Amino acid sequence: MTTNPKALSIVAKCALCSTKTELFICPHCDEVICQACVNKHQSELNETLKEHWLKCKTKFHNLCQLSNTYDKDFVLIENEMYRIRQIIEQQYSDVVQSIESEKNTLLIKLEDYIKSITS
Repeated sequence: MTTNPKALSIVAKCALCSTKTELFICPHCDEVICQACVNKHQSELNETLKEHWLKCKTKFHNLCQLSNTYDKDFVLIENEMYRIRQIIEQQYSDVVQSIESEKNTLLIKLEDYIKSITS
């Protein structure tokens, strides 16, 4: 913690180590403790903060990698959807052309039949 402990200007036993010395109010926990215990407490807090910071950095890095993977996957999926659309459009065109061809063939046969029975 960056806040300095508040000196009480009294000499008494420390709440943590029971040493009789000048006491301070810890800015983190508001305990009345000696300078050595304040230093130790702040050192422990700094270590805890560093550990949490490293965990946060690791989590952030992992999330960035995951986001990049999702972005790449999204592009692949978009490309695949485009390819599938193209296939569907081509198959549709093929089916329409086939039906159109069959229709024309049947109409020609009908015309031929009509000509054959009327002549």
